[in-house]
Amino acid sequence: MTATLNEDATLLDGTGPFADVPEPEARMLWLPPKRGYLARTVDEAIAWAWGQAKDPSQDWTGLCQSFCRQSYGVGAWAPSAVKAWGRIPKAKRTDGGKPEDAPRGALLYYAGGQYGHVALAIGKKTKNSCLSNDYTERGRIGRAPRTFPRWGVRYLGWSAWTPFGTMKLD
Repeated sequence: MTATLNEDATLLDGTGPFADVPEPEARMLWLPPKRGYLARTVDEAIAWAWGQAKDPSQDWTGLCQSFCRQSYGVGAWAPSAVKAWGRIPKAKRTDGGKPEDAPRGALLYYAGGQYGHVALAIGKKTKNSCLSNDYTERGRIGRAPRTFPRWGVRYLGWSAWTPFGTMKLD
């Protein structure tokens, strides 16, 4: 059986770097409470993302999942795009199709490499663009085509769901 890490880096099988730290209560799997819509709107999420393109708060190299969740204004909930996609309930995501069909504000998920990729869908008049890290310049946020032709990634689908609530799409 393969052990997996929980949030405090103790392996679920009881081993790991913090296994000897006593806990007052039995270990339980924590899930955030179910919530409705997120406080941030699509316009606010996209404005925040454009702000990172113009005046970044950090180097965004390899941090697509972090960039997208911060655009939505939520805490960390998955270590990578491919892990996030796998954690989204099937009823809360749209599998397959074309990235151009995803609504503005949706998170676009892709398979490719070890961690996959996720980007924020933008565009009121056309649906062929997104905001993404690393595509136009390493470590920077920029407008990219939703198909990511230079990367050869495979589109998985889109979602607006997070464990903290769902983005109310336009």
